[in-house]
Amino acid sequence: MRNLRRFDQTFVHTALSHHASGLALTTLPPNLADMREVSYSSSIGLLNRLRAFFDQQIVDLGGFTNSEFIAHVVQAADETWLLCDQGVASIVSAVGVLDALREEGVDTANVRLIVNKFDADLGLAAAQIAQRLEIPLLATLPDRRVALGQAVNQGHLLADAAARDPYVRALEPLIERLGGAHRESTHTRGGKSPFGALKRLIPTTQKRS
Repeated sequence: MRNLRRFDQTFVHTALSHHASGLALTTLPPNLADMREVSYSSSIGLLNRLRAFFDQQIVDLGGFTNSEFIAHVVQAADETWLLCDQGVASIVSAVGVLDALREEGVDTANVRLIVNKFDADLGLAAAQIAQRLEIPLLATLPDRRVALGQAVNQGHLLADAAARDPYVRALEPLIERLGGAHRESTHTRGGKSPFGALKRLIPTTQKRS
């Protein structure tokens, strides 16, 4: 935020952390109190500036409480996904998020639902959650806490440790969806799976939350 005017290709490559795949990462500051000095309009300015250097931007707004800022990001986004665990507490929280967006004038019909930690034996169908939230269901992600935890504890992504794990397979259509207009060019460059598309999330134009 403080170096917005310095942003150029060199700055993007040196100032941002990069995963081995090429994915560039930014995080919240170590001292969250620093966020109080940042206006939501400045944050939007940063996202707009990053469009000049990235094909896609994925913005995680989990935990943010400033509904005005969230609404601005959602309205600027091509895709907005609401991640909700398969549980009553998460559903209540999701209702609160959607109500706050509606109060800010956001058309929540454009928000898509992803039900996380899904287990059919719990007796609460993903379609029921979508109906309660009044937004379209996009996907369900299976409850794979043990597999995900084991991968993290070994310092790996689950996609690298077990490429055919049910959780990884459930992500593939979402990654394809993120590919959007870039999907065809990714396949022509020899990408063997949707996870190859992640390598295109590096400096060069746009995507949003």
